[in-house]
Amino acid sequence: MQINRLSRLLCSALLAICVMCAIDRAQSAQELLRFVYIHGTNQNTPESHESFNRKVAGLHPYLMSALKKEPLVKERLLQDGQMVISPQTINFFWGDLSQEEIKMLHRGLFSEQLKGGGLNLASRARTKLDSTLHDAVWLEKESRKKEVLYNLFHTVAEENHQPIVLMGHSAGSLIVYNFLLYRLPYLDSTDFGRWLQVKPEVLQTLEGQDVKNTCLEALLSSSMVRYDADGKLVPFFRGMETHLPDSVKETMRANAIANLPDYNRQYCLQPGMVRGVVTFGSPLALFYSTVANPKLDDSYLTAKMFRYILANNIAWLHINHFKDFIAVPIPDEQRLFDVILNRAGPPVELKGGFIANSLIKSRNVTLLNAHNWYWSHPKSFAKAVTAAYRTGYHSWYDSIGSQ
Repeated sequence: MQINRLSRLLCSALLAICVMCAIDRAQSAQELLRFVYIHGTNQNTPESHESFNRKVAGLHPYLMSALKKEPLVKERLLQDGQMVISPQTINFFWGDLSQEEIKMLHRGLFSEQLKGGGLNLASRARTKLDSTLHDAVWLEKESRKKEVLYNLFHTVAEENHQPIVLMGHSAGSLIVYNFLLYRLPYLDSTDFGRWLQVKPEVLQTLEGQDVKNTCLEALLSSSMVRYDADGKLVPFFRGMETHLPDSVKETMRANAIANLPDYNRQYCLQPGMVRGVVTFGSPLALFYSTVANPKLDDSYLTAKMFRYILANNIAWLHINHFKDFIAVPIPDEQRLFDVILNRAGPPVELKGGFIANSLIKSRNVTLLNAHNWYWSHPKSFAKAVTAAYRTGYHSWYDSIGSQ
């Protein structure tokens, strides 16, 4: 009897071990989806770095739980169980790069000339506003922006090009926008060459090369294109006084085109790597309102990027609290669709991607604390992200998708 009982216990233990091993193998077969969190302004000290990590640790479990419960997310973002959200986040901290500049700003803000009597409301408001906006303005300096984008690219590339969702708060949303603008492979090199009105022989070479899609950073780094003094994109040698013989310039162009696959590997996000984008507490529409001007190159590039997002199953959720005075909504679905159609050219392919604008309203929120509401109310924000995904998808595919 004891031997039989022991045998049954051993069999049960072995069965449990086999089941656990099978579960582990199934989970290991699933692809991990990594969330990349990017902080906003006024995060310039080691203490703020630690605070940022704590905020992410407080939000991410709620976001994981909310997204996994949403059927549409499971079906589309997580590909019916083929992908699982990783509990390990990538926390991209960039505020340390502006430490010296923010110290100088604070010395000015707290100078004797700006001190006053009474409640000193002007001084307090000035300190709050200037500290909040400083890093967003700092990011617009070309050299600083390129350094931050370079660091972010290599941070995500170190993860073996695993699929990612980008989470950008406040000025972090500006980083997300520029990261996608420079690093997503949304440019058809031949089509882009026609738009730049390159020479016929250059266009013929572009048409004959293997790599069809590329990113802006690869073209800039290869010297195939450049920004001129007026901020317009031009083929590199156009408008430049140079003593190089034409034969040498043609050889340089041909080499750059031939090496475009290598530049793509070095500077572009791989196709399918970006699966989602969440910008929140975001002044994106304020800082890049020039995109609305059809005469500017950024308008063309952004429209091309948005068209790529729609055609490649990427969800972009732009979520702001109603009382967040820093945040600005983006245009609605129909206006975005019209912009893409008019500036990036037809056809606009809807293949799972969408760009959703969501505005949150809740009680007990003031103008002073609304900008950090997303971190201080992680459960509510996680639900808002899930709701924005669901309503945003249906808004595009139940209305615009039927056009």
